Amino acid sequence: VGDIKGAGWALSIGAVVAFALGSLMLFTPFWGETGAAPGARLNPWLIVGTTGGVGAFFFLGLAAAVKAHLRPVAVGAETLAGEIGIAKQDLAPQGIVHVRGEEWSAVSATGAEIPAGTPIRVLSVDGLTLRVQAEGQGT
Repeated sequence: VGDIKGAGWALSIGAVVAFALGSLMLFTPFWGETGAAPGARLNPWLIVGTTGGVGAFFFLGLAAAVKAHLRPVAVGAETLAGEIGIAKQDLAPQGIVHVRGEEWSAVSATGAEIPAGTPIRVLSVDGLTLRVQAEGQGT
């Protein structure tokens, strides 16, 4: 999480380095044979391969998280601004509109009456109420 909010990839790089050094010290001590299990050694290529796999996991996962974090909002009321709909009731200045398959409470942004059946454009969202104007009108 720190990498996503931060400017660099320092935590992931540090994790991969720590994994590699820990593997080398745990399984293949730098000081040679140990007294507990003198013949127990791990193939260094296994450590290199596993470290590469862990590094790939960190960096591919981090890249996907950053990409998802930077995408624009795809759902929710915030995405309704600019959408076209139909007035289901007369908006004088409040009523019901149909936008993107849903019915919403709406208020005419200009205060002018919008007759039922008129195409409308959503200007903004205020809670559960849309501010709309008749399509084709200037803002």
